[in-house]
Amino acid sequence: AIDMSTTTREMKVSAKELDDAQVPLHLRDFCAHLYLPLRKCRLDTYFAPWKCVKEKEAWEHCEVEDFMLRVKQKERQKLEKMAK
Repeated sequence: AIDMSTTTREMKVSAKELDDAQVPLHLRDFCAHLYLPLRKCRLDTYFAPWKCVKEKEAWEHCEVEDFMLRVKQKERQKLEKMAK
């Protein structure tokens, strides 16, 4: 679990790199740096589901952590708003 209350988030991949790799817009999030190796692995192995397990698990774990972080941030904002 990551405590983002004091940490700033930043993209680890540039917009140009995402454009060059033709990553769909809905996948351009803070986990895009893990999606790129997954996509390459899938293309190299003709989408064989058993070949890219590590890459897929790393990307999915990041997606879940990102979602939980956004839920916590939203809850914090809601509590701050109620406190005013």
